[in-house]
Amino acid sequence: MPQTDFKAAAARLSEVLMAEQQCIRHAQFQAMADLSAEKEALFEKVAGMAQDMDMAGKHKALLKRIAHQAQRNQTLMEAAQKGVRAAQNRYAAMMRAQFGLTTYDNLGRVENQI
Repeated sequence: MPQTDFKAAAARLSEVLMAEQQCIRHAQFQAMADLSAEKEALFEKVAGMAQDMDMAGKHKALLKRIAHQAQRNQTLMEAAQKGVRAAQNRYAAMMRAQFGLTTYDNLGRVENQI
């Protein structure tokens, strides 16, 4: 398997991961979804080529960079999901406050809703 094919696939995967990072940072989730098929195909291609220990050894730094990029994107996605959940919870609390009153007993349990 030619090294140029490996380097080209790995370089393109790195570019896609950088684009994905920008999509996450700018909440462009549709654009991120559009990248997913290409990203998955490139991961499979690079992983398959990296099975060759000689190839993997020669391009260890490139593979480490890709792994770092993928981990960073995963961390960013988890933070984005946490932010979305917090916004949903805040919105739900605002809606509950708008449409009713909840009171609590001296132990902090919900007593009644008006």
